[in-house]
Amino acid sequence: MIAMNNAKIKSWMVTATAMAAAAMLTLSGCGSGAESKADADEATFTAAGLLPLTGSMAYLGPANIATMKLAQNDINAAGGVLGKDIDIVSADTSDADHADQNTSSAQSVLAREPSVVVGPPSSSVVKNTFKQVTSSQVPMISSGATSTAFSGLNDYFFRTIPPDTVQGVVLGQIIVQDGVKNLAIAVFNDEYGTSLRDVVAKTVGDAGVNVVYGEKETFDPTETSFSSMVTNIKSTKPDALR
Repeated sequence: MIAMNNAKIKSWMVTATAMAAAAMLTLSGCGSGAESKADADEATFTAAGLLPLTGSMAYLGPANIATMKLAQNDINAAGGVLGKDIDIVSADTSDADHADQNTSSAQSVLAREPSVVVGPPSSSVVKNTFKQVTSSQVPMISSGATSTAFSGLNDYFFRTIPPDTVQGVVLGQIIVQDGVKNLAIAVFNDEYGTSLRDVVAKTVGDAGVNVVYGEKETFDPTETSFSSMVTNIKSTKPDALR
C-alpha cells in the first residue's frame, strides 16, 4: 500500500502555499489585457486565502494562513507589490462535504475585491468555487488541486502542484516495479480520489496488472465504518491495496 501520512501532506501543502504566495507577486507584475476587480488606484494589494479551518482538511488551514502572513511581512518589508502593501484576508472553506460553505466563503472574500486568491488546496473545493473566482477575473492559485480536470481549465486558474497525470503515473510505475499482479484501489468518491485512481488504474493496466477492486467502487470521505469494504476487498484476493 502506498500512502502519505498527514505530516507529509501538511509539509507539502505548506511548501506549495509558499510557492503560491510567491507566485502572486509574479502575477501582479505581469500586465494582461484583462483587469482584475481590484481597483488599480487602491493603496493596498489584497491577497485572499480560501483555506479550510474546519472539516476533514482543517489541519491544512492554519499552517497555510501562517505561510501567507509570513510572505506578507517579507513582501511589505521589501516595499510591497508595485509600491502597495499586501493585505491578507481569508475565509474558511471547510471541505467538499460543505458545498454551501465553499461558495459562501468564496463570495465573502470576493466582496473584498482581492487582487489574487490563494487556495483552496482541494480539487473538490476548487471545483465548487473556481467559476465564482475566475469569472470575476481574479487569479486563483491552488497549492493542492491535482485533478486532471483542471489542466488548461481557465486563463485565471493556476496551481503550484503537479496534476494527477504526473503523480498517478509514478505511483502506477512503482506498483508495477513492486511486482504486483492483482491490485485493489480504495478511494474517496470525490474529484481527487477518482482522478488519481483513473490515472493509476490506466498505468498499471497498460503494464498487465489486474485491478481487481476499485475501478468503479468508491467510498464517502465521511465514512467511518469500513468493515464491509474490507470484506469486499479481501474477497478479490489482491496482492496490494492502494
